[in-house]
Parts: sequence; C-alpha cells; structure tokens
Amino acid sequence: ELRPNALAVDSSGAAHITGDISHYIGQQTLPLVNALPDPGPIGDMEPNAFVMKVNFPPGAQAPSLGYSTLIGGYNNDAGVRIAVDTAGGIYVAGETHKDANGRNFPILNPIAQNGASHQGLSDIFVLKMVQTASGPLALQYSTLIGSPNFDNVSELRVDSTGSVVITGLTGSGTEGLPLVNPLPGGTLSVNF
Repeated sequence: ELRPNALAVDSSGAAHITGDISHYIGQQTLPLVNALPDPGPIGDMEPNAFVMKVNFPPGAQAPSLGYSTLIGGYNNDAGVRIAVDTAGGIYVAGETHKDANGRNFPILNPIAQNGASHQGLSDIFVLKMVQTASGPLALQYSTLIGSPNFDNVSELRVDSTGSVVITGLTGSGTEGLPLVNPLPGGTLSVNF
C-alpha cells in the first residue's frame, strides 16, 4: 500500500512526493528510478519511507518519474514532510522506529547532538539528497533527532541558505533532546 504524506512542487512544475509504502508490496510495485545506491536495511513486511519526483512535460506528453527510491531501517519508517530548494536539493523529514537488532535508518554526516543513533522508540529523521548529473540520487546528510520516548515531525521548512527548520512533538519533554539556545518553556532548536 502506497501512502503519500507530503508534496512539494519545484520551479519546473515537477512534484516531489514522500510517504511510506509497505515493503512487500513496494518491491513489486514501486518502480525504482535513479534510486539511492544504499537505501538502508529495508525491512520485510514493514512500511518504509519513499521519495519520488514526477515530471510533467509540456504538451500532451505523459508524466514520467525523475527519481523514485526507498529509504529506511528494518522497522517502520515514513517520510512525513518534503521540501526542495532552488539548487535542486531535496529535503525530507520523517519518522523511524528503532530495530532491536541494530538494523536502523542510514546515517550520514549527522548533527553532533545525538544525531547518529536512536534515542527512543521512534525518532525524527532529517535528510538531504541531490540528483546527480548522471541521474541517481546521492545522500548529502541524514541525521536523527530524538528523545528517550517517541518523537514525531509536524513540519519542515528550508530557507534560502539551505538551513532546515522542523517542528514536532515529543513524548519526553526536553529530556534527551539536543537543545541549543532554547526559549523559555522548552522550545527545541537544532541547526544543520
């Protein structure tokens, strides 16, 4: 089952979509086009995050896939929000669940504060990908943000400098979260 959660439209009119797909179906029905070369330890029978771009050429030509990839750990993963920048960067924020055997979400260039390992049952992931000149996607960074309990992402924005801002919910208050110059009341701020 394919479940799209968010869509962003770039300056060419292409739609970038993220969500989750049940892997046992995903391998058979989600065409992988210019996919990430190492999407992580994709789990059997568990939903995994997907990211795809649909090009809409002018005129009567049919839409086409610019890229389509899975990404995730062995347990449940979902892309929840997506954004694109003017330089072609693709940003995805979502949720990933910890696997008891360590087969977790792929991490690359994580933030310094707990960004390389799971902190709780479910953590937020934030990643940036670019589509290479030859076509395939390349991961620029992928990091986790989490507390000892559950964490969920609500929103993702990217400014003109490429800085990412996310909002979300945590089940642990501020315990274990990477706080940087917090506002009174425990507001979370993480810089990438």
